[in-house]
Amino acid sequence: MSIRLFLPLIIFVDIAFLLYGVSNISISYREAEIFYDQRNFVHYLAQFSTTLFGQNDLALRLPFMIFHLLSIVLMYKISLFYLRLKMDRIISVLVFVMLPGVTSAALLVNSATVSIFFTLLFLYLFLNKKENYYAALLPFLVFVDDSFLTLYLALFVYGFFKKENFITVLSFFLILISLYMYGFDMTNDPKIYFFNVFAVY
Repeated sequence: MSIRLFLPLIIFVDIAFLLYGVSNISISYREAEIFYDQRNFVHYLAQFSTTLFGQNDLALRLPFMIFHLLSIVLMYKISLFYLRLKMDRIISVLVFVMLPGVTSAALLVNSATVSIFFTLLFLYLFLNKKENYYAALLPFLVFVDDSFLTLYLALFVYGFFKKENFITVLSFFLILISLYMYGFDMTNDPKIYFFNVFAVY
């Protein structure tokens, strides 16, 4: 089999597993809370999909499955910058797809898959030196999820040490906006999500 057929094959098998997963799980309390009560990007995404395709499990999870599949393509394109051999690129994509957290997140109504996609999209634009595009993308991400504060912090440190003033200044202001909008949890109470994650898997 030609190496160029491996990527479509991985995507096809992944779609089959996702469809199987959708047919075997129903909406959880946390997902229902996001769908009905919260007002964020994930909420509006799920609402839009169910308005378009009806209130069923597939329509509820379809946007997150699409983001997951697009992340696979982006992962492959990013690997072109680092891996010389085609088979190495395919293996890197395969490892990405087989990560339980990545696959399970694609089946749940949550921000994880969306965050993964937009982070990979930023990396792809950054590596391609598409400054105008990622400069427009980064401020948009403030309204997607509070988790992008970590990305802004990383970019600030990167820009500071690499002496890239544009990234340093932009990420600094985005950090301030993100902190203003979402705050920053500095409580000392430990939080353990082992049983939650175990139940999901």
